[in-house]
Amino acid sequence: MRTLPHLLFLLPLLLLTACKPHPETLEGNATGLLTPPGPLVSTSCVDCHKEEVERWNRSHHAHALLDKSAIDVPHTEVVTGSFTSHISGSLVSQTGPNGFSFTGQVDAVPGYHPLQQLLVPFPGGRWQVFDPAYDPRSNEWFGVYGNQDRRPEEWGHWSRGGMNWNAQCAYCHTTHFEKNYNPDTDAYLSTWDEVGVGCSQCHTQLEAGTTQDDGCTVERETDMTHSLHMEHCGSCHARREELTGTMPPGDLFDDHYRLALPDRLNLYYPDGQILDEDYVFTSFRMSRMHHQGVTCMDCHDPHSGEFVFSWEDNMLCMQCHNTPGRNGATPIDPVAHSYHKEGSTGNQCVNCHMPHTTYMERDPRRDHGFHIPDPQLTLELGIPNACNRCHEDKSADWAAESVNKWWGSTNANFNATARTRARLLHRGYRGDPSVVNALIDQAKKEEIPLWRATFTSVAGQLSSDPHVVRELRKMLKDENPMVRDAAIRGLNTHPDRATWLPPLLNDTSRTVRTQTQVALAGSAFLTKEARQELENWVSHISDQPAGALRQAELALAEGRNDDAMVWGTRAIEKDSPSGRNLLMRGHLAYRAGKFEEAEQDFLRAIEMEPNDPQAHYTLALLYAETGKNEHVIETLERATQIDPTFDRAWYNLGLAYAGAEQLDKAIAALLQAEAASDDFSDYAYARATIHLRKQDTAAAQEALLKVLSLNQNHRPSLQLLQRLQQPPRARP
Repeated sequence: MRTLPHLLFLLPLLLLTACKPHPETLEGNATGLLTPPGPLVSTSCVDCHKEEVERWNRSHHAHALLDKSAIDVPHTEVVTGSFTSHISGSLVSQTGPNGFSFTGQVDAVPGYHPLQQLLVPFPGGRWQVFDPAYDPRSNEWFGVYGNQDRRPEEWGHWSRGGMNWNAQCAYCHTTHFEKNYNPDTDAYLSTWDEVGVGCSQCHTQLEAGTTQDDGCTVERETDMTHSLHMEHCGSCHARREELTGTMPPGDLFDDHYRLALPDRLNLYYPDGQILDEDYVFTSFRMSRMHHQGVTCMDCHDPHSGEFVFSWEDNMLCMQCHNTPGRNGATPIDPVAHSYHKEGSTGNQCVNCHMPHTTYMERDPRRDHGFHIPDPQLTLELGIPNACNRCHEDKSADWAAESVNKWWGSTNANFNATARTRARLLHRGYRGDPSVVNALIDQAKKEEIPLWRATFTSVAGQLSSDPHVVRELRKMLKDENPMVRDAAIRGLNTHPDRATWLPPLLNDTSRTVRTQTQVALAGSAFLTKEARQELENWVSHISDQPAGALRQAELALAEGRNDDAMVWGTRAIEKDSPSGRNLLMRGHLAYRAGKFEEAEQDFLRAIEMEPNDPQAHYTLALLYAETGKNEHVIETLERATQIDPTFDRAWYNLGLAYAGAEQLDKAIAALLQAEAASDDFSDYAYARATIHLRKQDTAAAQEALLKVLSLNQNHRPSLQLLQRLQQPPRARP
């Protein structure tokens, strides 16, 4: 019987967010306004850098956090879903379902354009971002969740972790923010140098109140390339996991953050287009343009954030795509290239290659992956294309026909790389084990490091095949830290990982070191320094559900089972109540040897989500491993009833039937497993052994040949088939 899955596979299911158990009635904490502790550092720069400061004053950075007087509201009532809010000056209140009630004072206003929100203090040093929000263009209040009616007990409600300013927003709306979360008290003592994103956030820090003669170091930064400055842009313009909580100017992004990749479902589309709220840094780093040397500063003025050329007339793009071509760009004629009239919307480069997606209901953000519009991928995989984003009244078939007419329906090279990536990742996202070798091959072909890391990561999630393990070991030496990071994750639970991974504890990248520390936690390989670096990281993120899970994992690895359960419970309390979270804690309890607690969590998970086949399947595995065999079959039968395509449930049900000497039912269940899977080696081999128990040699040989048709090197099948095909020994 298969053992319970390792908890590390559940970590990607949890968002990196913070929260707090939610009372029905809340009051804002009246202490602690957002007032910087002394002179603004940026005011020290104006005497010597007047032009840059003037441009900065026009930027969103300078206005990232405003005084509460920025929104002057005599009195407004706003209804969003089931909640009614009243906003009057700096006083806000809200009532909602199940007796929810809040009243508090506004401290500050995060955001400038296209929307502004209200920041209210909570106990424990928290600030929460109030919903509704304000649109300064239309003078309207609206709900940032749209049609979603988030409940007060949910992680995503504005009063909980998903909208906690300390963890989610503050670093990118202040200068030199330090979260200062205390896991023992579950409270924050957050500090910052100034409101908004000031000069020293991106330049070497100048002490407040000094002048250039006193030691300004901006002039000494001239040896920093645009590429190195761009690393710092990513500290805010990326979806990422924090490793340190700060990033000094001149450091590398991967030393302080772990970037989110398109390596799992519902984060990006399989071709790399943004899907969830992904920001832009991943897309840009995965683009062909960045690979050719383009940086943020080629399009954006670093101080004002404004475009260096106009995009409306395509001059922003034509700075590279004019003859003879810059940064390796292909020279183009926009009219001939776009097949749209000059001056039309369809003739603007950004509308085809940087389509926007609207987040928070009012905030359109352009994709920085610079993808080729491809309606064929819409038809195949449901991936959106820029053509139909504009021509909403037309079908994807119409768009595909137009593209084929312009670019040639027989042109096999049209968008070939993106199509290959999308088709492979689409299969990988859905757990198709037959695609693993193709994923590895694609990873080896990729020139762009983050695409190489993406395929490495997805392949590592799907298989422990010896070929994959060999390739992952090679990728431990890749020049890019994200590829090394992905390879480590793929080997994270391999029984021989302690043979291969220890040298990476001394890697130059913190991203790689911390991933290695997780894989080797609790082992003698972790030096005092490595253990301290791991603890610093995990402690920093332990205000978030995934961070609490990391704490639980570390405790389990070190044999601190009671601590593991404490942190597992905290992870549930910090997240939305759900059967999935109970399953997660049940796994922790099982691994800690607390089988009764695990069983209770699994049963409660089923009570909350009775139609979750994974919950029934996991409970059945626990029953099998704790000797409660009388419950195994009925629980697995329920899992297969809910999901008839659940091949692992059918497989384990077949083994359970065989253990109960119900051999015909066992064979039928294993045939169901084979039919539901592209990789049926284990299932058909198990069926062969049961046919032999029934003394049906012909059926056993058929099953073994089926295995070998998929994997000609499947050693157990080769050995068994050879034994069956040997002629009987003659009697003496």
